[in-house]
Amino acid sequence: MDTTTITRILAGMLVLMLSLLYFYPTFKAMGKRNTGAIFALNLLTGWSVIGWVVALIWALKNDAVALRPDEVQQFTGRDRRIKVFIYILWSIVAIILAVAIIITYTSPAS
Repeated sequence: MDTTTITRILAGMLVLMLSLLYFYPTFKAMGKRNTGAIFALNLLTGWSVIGWVVALIWALKNDAVALRPDEVQQFTGRDRRIKVFIYILWSIVAIILAVAIIITYTSPAS
């Protein structure tokens, strides 16, 4: 692997991690009644720090209205699947990053 390829891989992983961080309020909002609205706020105004903070605060706020039992089951299952996906994705990114760093520092100098 040449340094250009490694740089592109690292840049791609950085973009992936930053996009996950960008949508963190949306991930925290999973299972709430206003998940769609929080996602829209995060998507459209998250680029500004104020919009991102407002989306995060809204996502962390408790729901005033209790969910029906069928809604709780639906959101709990979906939330669990999304969290598992995110954890697996972060693990894969960490492994790829570690391999890229090892390749970078163990390749012979030219």
